[in-house]
Order: sequence, then C-alpha cells, then structure tokens
Amino acid sequence: MKRAPIGVSLPELLITVIIAGILATLALPNIGAQIENQSLKEGQQRVQQALRDARQLAITQTRTISVQFFDFNGGPATTLGPPNTIRICEATSCTGAAWAASPFQQEITLPQSIEIRRVSIFDGSGICTFSSQGSIPVQSLSSQGSIPVQPLGTIYLRRTSAPLVPAIEAGGLTPAQENLIASPDQGAGYSAVVISTLLGKIRSIR
Repeated sequence: MKRAPIGVSLPELLITVIIAGILATLALPNIGAQIENQSLKEGQQRVQQALRDARQLAITQTRTISVQFFDFNGGPATTLGPPNTIRICEATSCTGAAWAASPFQQEITLPQSIEIRRVSIFDGSGICTFSSQGSIPVQSLSSQGSIPVQPLGTIYLRRTSAPLVPAIEAGGLTPAQENLIASPDQGAGYSAVVISTLLGKIRSIR
C-alpha cells in the first residue's frame, strides 16, 4: 500500500507565504495608526496630569505653582523654551532666571511622534498659574482682572504624521473646531485639552 506524502509541497508553501504577506501588508497601516493614536492619547494624558499635579502641589505646599506649555516651535512665550515640553515650577514663568531660581522644577516631554501644535491660554503666554488655594487667580486672566469667555485655555496636540487641518489651526476654540477634532475622519491626528473653570477643571476632546 502506497503511503501519502508527508508535509507540504513547494507550490503550497509559496502560496501560503504569499497569502501571509498580503494579509500582513493589509494589517500594517491599521497597526501603525493604532500605535500613533495611542501616542496621541498618551500625550493628552500627560497634559492633563501636569495640570492636576500642579494644582495639587499648589494646595499641599500652599504656594503659587505655574504650568507652562511650549509648542513645537518652543513658544508661545516671549522667552522660548524646549519644544513640545511642559514645565511645572514655583514661579510666574518657567523660563530663564525664574526657572533657574525655582525651588521646584519638573519638566515633562511628549511622545516623540506628538507635538503641542498650539497653546491658547488666557493672555497667550502659554502659562497656567494656580494659587495656594488651587484656583486660577482672576487677576492673571487679563490686565483688567475680568474673567474671559470660556474656555479659559486650550492645548492642542497633533500627530506629526497627520495632515494639517487649517480649520483646527485657526485661533480660539469654537464648537465647529471641537466637532472637527472629535471627528474620526476630518480631525484625525488631533486632540485637545481644555481648561474649563477657575478651579482648573479640565476636559479632553477626542
């Protein structure tokens, strides 16, 4: 009695390898997008945590603590800082001599594939200051000491590989912009952290 051949033939093996290669090629873009989206989420979490940590530190140490955000160009502060970085310090500014003299310093960087695209906080300085009571001093919001229209501040993040969306890049935060950022199609690659109240309440978009 003739035995059936054991194993697979060369043509069968080649077909299997080709099919596996096609499936892997189809899956790679999705895997890459998932990794980038996870990085965007991680960047958003670091921004949120920096604000929470600064507020808690201000309360526990009964001191004024500032959080300063530096975008992809190292702005928007007049004195530039390290790009895509968040600094927490015991001063009204976390740059130059004030940063060097601060008894408390903490520097947070974002994932390499994520950039702080734009910072819109109060007077455009990119600085959020918490008083020893854990609130944002009203006098720091404007030269007149009046409370501006909410939101008080917005930090925009973007995947460096994502296409620029001019409507999101424009100043301010409108309902239309929120919808764009939240849209899985039109705002893909963007997210935002919004400072909503004087007590530092924050919310995220995306």
